[in-house]
Amino acid sequence: GALPRLLPDAPAAPRPVSETTRNHRPNAGAVVSQTNRIGSATAGLALKATCVVYLLWLAWKIATAAPPSAEAAAARRPFSFLQAALFQWVNPKAWTIALTGITVYAPSRDLHTILAVALAFGLIGLPAIALWALLGQNLRRFLSNPRRLRVFNAAIALLLVSSLWPVLLA
Repeated sequence: GALPRLLPDAPAAPRPVSETTRNHRPNAGAVVSQTNRIGSATAGLALKATCVVYLLWLAWKIATAAPPSAEAAAARRPFSFLQAALFQWVNPKAWTIALTGITVYAPSRDLHTILAVALAFGLIGLPAIALWALLGQNLRRFLSNPRRLRVFNAAIALLLVSSLWPVLLA
């Protein structure tokens, strides 16, 4: 007799698919890509909404901030140079600037280019920080008056809210 068939028949050779038929078939890669696009758009919208809400909250806190008491102002002391330098390792703005700068201006990631970007950032950043500190000292004297401080805080809060206009239009 005949032997029982233990293995199924081999699959038939794939038939050629015309270009039109191929374009109308569901493609797993296209489905995943579309899903990622929808997920990215949803995540982007959620991130945008979170940022807008945070900045509106921050503007409110700035606008309604009470002037610091004389005792609290006297008790505070600025960071020492070493403390400020160590703080940069956990400073999110510093990380954002560094990562963006390297990504945009040193795409090759070679040491020479990274050092050139770091030098440029240092040459521009250090004088800017020194000027910012000098302006801060003079602004502190000006804002020692509670009325001027309230007006300044309200103006800064309004500027912060107005900076959201392009985000809301996009």
